[in-house]
Amino acid sequence: MAQKILRHYVAVDQALTQAATKETMVGIFIIKGNNVSDKLEDIRIVFMGLTVQLDLGSVAFVAAMLFGLMYALNLIYPK
Repeated sequence: MAQKILRHYVAVDQALTQAATKETMVGIFIIKGNNVSDKLEDIRIVFMGLTVQLDLGSVAFVAAMLFGLMYALNLIYPK
C-alpha cells in the first residue's frame, strides 16, 4: 500500500490526527485552522506511528529535518 509522505489536514480534531499518526510509517503532517488560507497551526514529523517533532515552522525546514533524521537514524527511504 502506497502512502503519501505529505499529509494536509484542515479543521480536524485530535482523534483523527492521532489515528492517522498511528497508521503512518514516515510522514509530514500539516495542520491548519478552519480555512485553507488560515495560518499553519502545526507541522510535525511522524516516524513509525510516533510524532518525532512538533511546531517546526515551515514545510521546507520540515522536509530537510525529515531527510536529516532518516540519514542520522540510518533508515530506508520510502519508495
